[in-house]
Amino acid sequence: MPRKMIFGGYVVLVTLLSVLPSQLFPPSVGTGLPYADKGIHLVLYAVFAVLLYAVYVERSGGRCLRGGVQAWIVAASAGYATAMEFCQLWFCRGSRTFDWADAVANLAGACLGWAMARWVLWRAAR
Repeated sequence: MPRKMIFGGYVVLVTLLSVLPSQLFPPSVGTGLPYADKGIHLVLYAVFAVLLYAVYVERSGGRCLRGGVQAWIVAASAGYATAMEFCQLWFCRGSRTFDWADAVANLAGACLGWAMARWVLWRAAR
């Protein structure tokens, strides 16, 4: 399956998880740890950035990506992560809320995912 299709499916999944009513999910997703959802946000957007990076590596024929493309990957991942928080603010009244801590975790995940993808590609090229 092409990476673009996998990424597209993941975007749909993250969008649904972001806008579905929060009552569908248990508090702290069963861990019993306060703020455990921030780790989930981090992982969701790290995977988002890794998959987006993979799409561009596939498009480039496996070559290293130029700086502008890498900056776009980080910006697109961070922008989508922030947009999902604002969607909760604007469209999910009563069931979801905008949370700056979630936005920071989303942004951290996007940056971490980009760094991990870049490191793996660098290691593979050695």
